[in-house]
Amino acid sequence: MASVLAQKPAVPGISPHKLVTKEKLASLRQHLLDEDADHAVLPETPASDNRVLAELLGVEAETVPSFVCRFAKGGESCANCGRAFSILDMAKSGLKVHSKEFIKATIFGQHGYVFNNVPQLHECYDCGEKATSSMDYGCPMYMCGSPLETV
Repeated sequence: MASVLAQKPAVPGISPHKLVTKEKLASLRQHLLDEDADHAVLPETPASDNRVLAELLGVEAETVPSFVCRFAKGGESCANCGRAFSILDMAKSGLKVHSKEFIKATIFGQHGYVFNNVPQLHECYDCGEKATSSMDYGCPMYMCGSPLETV
């Protein structure tokens, strides 16, 4: 009898339990758009941040997928310099632990549909100050966020 883990392809750097169906990821990503009393939502990456993100990743700006970001109220901007956070802050922080090639492969879907339920704190792109709370974020092929029991 084959194990459940053996049924999912091995992806270097991605645990098999993080691979999900397209439908599951779409459902989780839709949840990011739910603004409530405790959360604020940035529905897409600002164009200026998208251009810088493209430069960081070494790709054309128009190829970068749009990211939704969801923050705990009060955590939408840097406490030190006031910069409004976006996926650019998370990407710059991510490049400290992942290669550019790994990040590109993940957001462009080369690993399949990936849900990472262990968000990390990011640092401000402008001043480097560590955020006081994590952000949930996602694009069509990848999402990182707190575990969502209701989805």
